[in-house]
Amino acid sequence: MAASLLVLTVLLLIPKNSGRQDSLDDPNPTKKLLLVVSIFLIPTIAVLIAQIIRGELKWEDYDSPSRLLFGMLVFINLTKLREVEVQKVQSAVSTGLCLALLTLPIAVSESSRQRWGGRFATTLSDPNTLGSFVGLFMVLLLCQIVFQNPLKLRKYTIIHLGWLLTRVVAMGCGLWALIGSQSRAAWAATAVTGLLVVGLFVGDVIRHRQSLGSYWLRLLILFMLLIVLGALAPILSIDGTSNRFQSIFLQISNALSDKNFHDQQSISIRFEMYMVGLEIFLSNFLSGYGDLNYRFVLESEQFLSRYHTETLELFVSAGPHSELLARALQSGIWGLFGAITLFCLPGYIFWRNKQGDPSRTGQVANKCGVIFTTYVILIQFSIEFSLKYVSSFYGYILAVLLATSIKSYASNAQQPTKNY
Repeated sequence: MAASLLVLTVLLLIPKNSGRQDSLDDPNPTKKLLLVVSIFLIPTIAVLIAQIIRGELKWEDYDSPSRLLFGMLVFINLTKLREVEVQKVQSAVSTGLCLALLTLPIAVSESSRQRWGGRFATTLSDPNTLGSFVGLFMVLLLCQIVFQNPLKLRKYTIIHLGWLLTRVVAMGCGLWALIGSQSRAAWAATAVTGLLVVGLFVGDVIRHRQSLGSYWLRLLILFMLLIVLGALAPILSIDGTSNRFQSIFLQISNALSDKNFHDQQSISIRFEMYMVGLEIFLSNFLSGYGDLNYRFVLESEQFLSRYHTETLELFVSAGPHSELLARALQSGIWGLFGAITLFCLPGYIFWRNKQGDPSRTGQVANKCGVIFTTYVILIQFSIEFSLKYVSSFYGYILAVLLATSIKSYASNAQQPTKNY
């Protein structure tokens, strides 16, 4: 999925004689740039500190955080381009999202479905990973559809309408794959962030109530998307998806009430895995264990007597099913701090820039950034970003959004607020 995004942006990052660059009018541009660079560096530094405390040096522990350094290089490169060129990169990202979603009917193979008991998957991704990425792509496209389109119908051309239709079709393909993946965490994260998009849009309408007439087209688009989602809702009754959806509430209720806590229910098993991971972390919180070196701890009588064997085996083979716990187990409190910084600090930057940048480009980039970081925070309880391609993708998209946000803020922060 990330391949199409990567190819499109690499083409735009080829050095070119673009003339004078846009000046950064922000009083402290260097401070902001260093802050963003530190976001990409901190996970690698956290691994280094933990290894120094443990007295070991293993290069494989740097495999995932080093991928984020590629995102840092992309960010630095983008900040050297003019704002209009950064906008082209943002358009390339949008195109890549569409291409990824439109290819899903081909990518989801029958053999993969049989392997995962009817759940949608691809050759390279399991159902949870597929659902998580598809949901992320959908909410980012929804954010662009709602906030990036021209406000008035007369500004629409055939190209505009065609591109809008393409994105709507892509979202339809994404919804099909999202439902078929039966990833309950992806369903929840997509629903929450989708509502956040609607909330941001309603906030715009309330703030600029003098120009309510310019919002009719966006309201129409949003209404049409809701109709499409409602029309596809019967798919929930196909292939047992409805039963899996209903099981969310039953399994959570059983887990919280300690009734049949481990009755072969995935949510109950997941909760027990979190308890195991937390206990392992607290037993060596200063330095962590490195990559999967905590296995010997799980073989002790302390864990074998208190937790189910199935949970412990799944913990060893699949990890703790939480990025925060995975980083904490690998590098102790340093890894936990690095993970929190990596996910939360960008969201804070996007939100702050959203308040101070009235331009269309800045608003779209910052709102997409808020949606992106919120979704990632929610979905990290389903997949781990230590996976190589997941880490690369996160760093890459984060770099593009942060560069767009900072470049736009530097150019437009002093301008009066515009009515959309």
